[in-house]
Amino acid sequence: MRVPLCSIKTLGIPRQCTGYNVSLKKSIVSASGVNLSFTVIQSGGCRAARFLATGGDQKHSKFFQHHRKMTSVSSSDGVPSCIVSVDWLHSRLESPDTSDNTRVVDATWFLPNSAFSQPDGVPRNGCFDSERIPGAIFWDCDAVSDPLFSAAPHNLPTPTTFAENMAELGIDKNTVVVVYDQHGIFSAPRFWYTLSTFGHANVAVLNGGLPQWRAKGLPLESSTDTETNTSTATRAAATWEKDEDMQWNIGRTLANISAEHPVQIVDARSNGRFRGTEPEPRPGMRGGHIPGSRSVPFSAVLMTDPETNVTVMKPEAEIRAVFEDAGVDVRKPITVSCGSGMTASVVALALRRLAIHSTQAPNGETLPPFAAIYDGSYAEWGGRPDTPIVKFDDEGNIVQVP
Repeated sequence: MRVPLCSIKTLGIPRQCTGYNVSLKKSIVSASGVNLSFTVIQSGGCRAARFLATGGDQKHSKFFQHHRKMTSVSSSDGVPSCIVSVDWLHSRLESPDTSDNTRVVDATWFLPNSAFSQPDGVPRNGCFDSERIPGAIFWDCDAVSDPLFSAAPHNLPTPTTFAENMAELGIDKNTVVVVYDQHGIFSAPRFWYTLSTFGHANVAVLNGGLPQWRAKGLPLESSTDTETNTSTATRAAATWEKDEDMQWNIGRTLANISAEHPVQIVDARSNGRFRGTEPEPRPGMRGGHIPGSRSVPFSAVLMTDPETNVTVMKPEAEIRAVFEDAGVDVRKPITVSCGSGMTASVVALALRRLAIHSTQAPNGETLPPFAAIYDGSYAEWGGRPDTPIVKFDDEGNIVQVP
């Protein structure tokens, strides 16, 4: 059916995105009403075209149904959780029964002008070349980003790009993948999120990353010949399908603000940026946050290992308390935003860890095991003049940002 422009505006699609054809995919009748799940097909140049509109009760929406049907992975031949220890990985690499089917990936990304910035005078891959876990290969998130999805730099790749990239890395659907970064936990979760969104279940983040591996005195290798690691890893390209529900665009995020039962939006930036009291690192952006979102800085789900002084993820009970204190119901669907889609993956990983270890709420309801990510995040949202933004004033009141 053809949807008039007024209806598109009501659903939160940007004004300039006209000429949409909307086909009704599914109608679910529940006790509280009828849910309509729409597919929006672009007919005029705007990428923010695919979104979900629902009415009635939230638990029957397509988004929630997706969360309910996903299952956690726990196998003696695969990863036991979405987070694994350095001892577990070392044992797996030492065993001839499991080492051949295991790929270790360094997904380090450096954030300029921060505690996660690149060391002075060191080339982009210099740290990987000089010190890495034996057999590790390097993944560059920006090299595979889809530039047409949003203005942010770390978008998920297209299915074609992803398939080619996985073939180059020697990863197929049966490969057990462990990803780490050189910070502890910072950028590695982005690779975990990428593989998970394309349906690869056997992927885990190394808790503490390279610093924890080093602190435990485990073996390292170094070489300037990174081509040796990648060329021997290649495999035939597999067919991968991206789960569109796990990657939100600006249109879907806009629609969510005015939805009858909105999905919870969690902001992984610092609380100062969320409140609008700290300046945004990108010039020309309005400070504040997406209306209705909650602040859970990615650092809040991390801690320092008292034995090694390395950044690791907090235990499940402490993670759950962080979300409870922020007013986030982990029993309901959540979409995470941040500055550019990087640290949102840390928070999504923390939520996934809760779901793996506790898959049912006290009332018996199935918990959502995965959080989606708004890929454009605040780099896109705050850089536009037409997006609604709120912040806290000096009295602690939430006010609109012009």
